[in-house]
Amino acid sequence: MNFFGGDFLAKRNEQRRWRKLDNAAKIFPSTVNSRDSKVFRCTCELYENVDKDVLKTALDLTLEKFPFYRSVLKKGLFWYYLEDSSIEPVVREEYRMPCAPIYSSIRRNLLFEVTYFEKRINLEVYHALSDGTGALNFLKTLVFYYLKEKHSNEFDGKHLMFNYNASEREKVDDSFFKYYLKKKLPRKEKTPNAFKFKEECVDVGVVRVIEGRVSVKKLLEKSHEHNSTLTAFLLAILIRSIGECMAMRDKTKPVVVSVPVNLRNFFESESARNFFGVVNIEYNFLKNGSELSEIIEYVDKSLKEKLTIEKLSERMIRLSALENQFAAKIIPVVLKNPIMKMAYILGDRGITAAFSNVGKVEMPEEFKPYINLFDVFTCTKRLQVCMCSYKDNCVISFTSPLVSTDVQRRFFRALTGYGLDVEI
Repeated sequence: MNFFGGDFLAKRNEQRRWRKLDNAAKIFPSTVNSRDSKVFRCTCELYENVDKDVLKTALDLTLEKFPFYRSVLKKGLFWYYLEDSSIEPVVREEYRMPCAPIYSSIRRNLLFEVTYFEKRINLEVYHALSDGTGALNFLKTLVFYYLKEKHSNEFDGKHLMFNYNASEREKVDDSFFKYYLKKKLPRKEKTPNAFKFKEECVDVGVVRVIEGRVSVKKLLEKSHEHNSTLTAFLLAILIRSIGECMAMRDKTKPVVVSVPVNLRNFFESESARNFFGVVNIEYNFLKNGSELSEIIEYVDKSLKEKLTIEKLSERMIRLSALENQFAAKIIPVVLKNPIMKMAYILGDRGITAAFSNVGKVEMPEEFKPYINLFDVFTCTKRLQVCMCSYKDNCVISFTSPLVSTDVQRRFFRALTGYGLDVEI
């Protein structure tokens, strides 16, 4: 056997292809724990039951478009990294709790799972691999191939337009590195400790999910009545709902809601990896009032001030600068892990809840008779709200480690109080 043959060496090189984690992904391996798996779920609900065999065929086709999804996470001397693998993904009926752990330091496995249950196709992703936008593009591609295969007689010969056609290179692009510019930045403002819920939690490994479905059209009408955007309107209702659950003594601390931002909306990128930033909306009820109109005005102003290319670029550069410091490069990962974990814990003291608007999902017009909705939610150690829309269905998903559901109840009651029909 010729061990120096070209085919053998090519195969070895192919198996050993690796890539660095992007800037946002570097924190996840160090901070994953039994309460927070760093896994999120994107779901597409059809009008018909899912065919397992067709779904597996669609997954194989999708992986040809997203080959880096075949990666495994490995620990190097200085950083974790992704390495290509030949592991074959398995499609199975849903078999465990949503957002259960995917990554394990003692097991070599892919960083995503595809499951199904009745009419629902589920994609679960470990956050070091991709963010919500990247994962949704994977799911949309998966559903695209599934429906084309399942209803091939109807779609044969038709030119179906799909709105995500990035090249393989664009999909694996590290956009944080692309837009990193070394420069001096203004001093970072000190963030106050936020109000935190101190209540009984559900058992470890259990994710409490409450979803509400509401008309996009009517939500937009109601937000426009308040001279607000949809995101600011719902964010204000969330803040007020949290405030209604706070004791007066707790209101000396601000409610701080972390809002992930899709940086692709501000910087040119087709990356299917992580490319998001975060802005924090801080609201103090004692200083600013408790009326919804006051909260909306404050939130709307804060979002406009913080959602600028200049502000987002400043934060992105600040985080990337930490990674590019000489000390960070030479400290072994076994020492980095506790440092990053402590930094994460300290940063978490400034967060009450999180609110993520993944946005509007677009699919070919021909698929509308087959698709009911999309939704997104995530495992979390704090109150988290995710929302996305398809056609006129806006799905708002709450996940929380708390036994109490008072905030969720007040939030959805507020929507019904404005005349909106909410299906829980």
